[in-house]
Amino acid sequence: MLIVPRARGLALGYTPSPASGLPHRLLLRLTRGRDSYLIGKQQIEMLLAARKKQLGDSFRMRQFMDSFNAAGLVPASLLRWELTGELPEDVRRMLASQ
Repeated sequence: MLIVPRARGLALGYTPSPASGLPHRLLLRLTRGRDSYLIGKQQIEMLLAARKKQLGDSFRMRQFMDSFNAAGLVPASLLRWELTGELPEDVRRMLASQ
């Protein structure tokens, strides 16, 4: 998946505040978790854009976030499928290979 260079640069330059806690910083530094965060961020932004386009003027961020949070901890591509009804290409490829 392509990561927008500007967004990657911003994320790499981000320094959590001391109040944010050590485990988060360790995750970013030791496990290279930042790449997962960036990919997830991009997938969520794509989902948000697709949902805005689908609903038009009736789109409400509050409703989107309520639906997003109600879905629980599932991959963003599956969440996109659930919220928009559109089967993402990566899921389509995964299902076709089985």
